[in-house]
Amino acid sequence: MKKYKVPFIVVTILCVLICIVSAIVSLIIHKSILIGIFATVLFVEIAFVIILIFGLRYRKGLKEYKRYAVANGWVEKELQKNSNLDEIKSISEDRIIRFENMNKTFYLEFLRYASEAHVIESDVFRKANIPADVLQNISNPEYLIPKKYVYCISVVLKLDITQTRALLNCAGYFINETEKFDLYMKYFIENKLYNCEMIKQVLKEKKVNY
Repeated sequence: MKKYKVPFIVVTILCVLICIVSAIVSLIIHKSILIGIFATVLFVEIAFVIILIFGLRYRKGLKEYKRYAVANGWVEKELQKNSNLDEIKSISEDRIIRFENMNKTFYLEFLRYASEAHVIESDVFRKANIPADVLQNISNPEYLIPKKYVYCISVVLKLDITQTRALLNCAGYFINETEKFDLYMKYFIENKLYNCEMIKQVLKEKKVNY
C-alpha cells in the first residue's frame, strides 16, 4: 500500500511546512502578529482541506486493496487443500472445456469476447499491457501466447471464471490448482476483482512469479 500511503504522508508534511513558513514570512514582511496569525489560520485551513482530500483517497484505496489482499489467505488454504490431489482429478474440468474448444483459436475466441463486451481490440491490448512482440504474433494460430497475458486479457474484458477457462484452453493452458499465480487469478476473477493495478500490487507484495 506504499502507492497510497507515501503520497499522503508527503502531502501532510508539506502542508505543515507551508503553514510554518507562511507564518514566519508574514511576520517578517508585515511585522504584525495579527496578520501573521491570520495568514497562519488561512494556510492551516487550506492545508486541512488538502490533507482531507488525500486522506479520503488513501482510505478509499486502502479499503479497495483489502478486498484484493483477502486472496492471500484463500490461496494458502487452497494450496494446502490441493497439495494431495491427483493431477488428473485437479484438471478434469479443464480437460472437458479444452475438448469443447479444440477447434477454436485463442485469437478468434478473444475477438468474440471483445465484441460481446463492446470494446476495441487495441484498447484491450493497451490496458492489458501486451508487449509489441506478443502483438505481432497473437493472431497466428501456431503462436503460444504467454499464460499471464491470457489472464490479463480476461481481467480487462471482465470475463467470468468459465469464460476465462475457455480462453485459457484455447491458448493451450488450464487453471493449475496447485500454482499460486493461477489460484490468485482464479480468486480475483471469481470475485469480480478486475482492478489490474491492485492485482499487480498484491502479486508483487507476495512475490508471486507470473
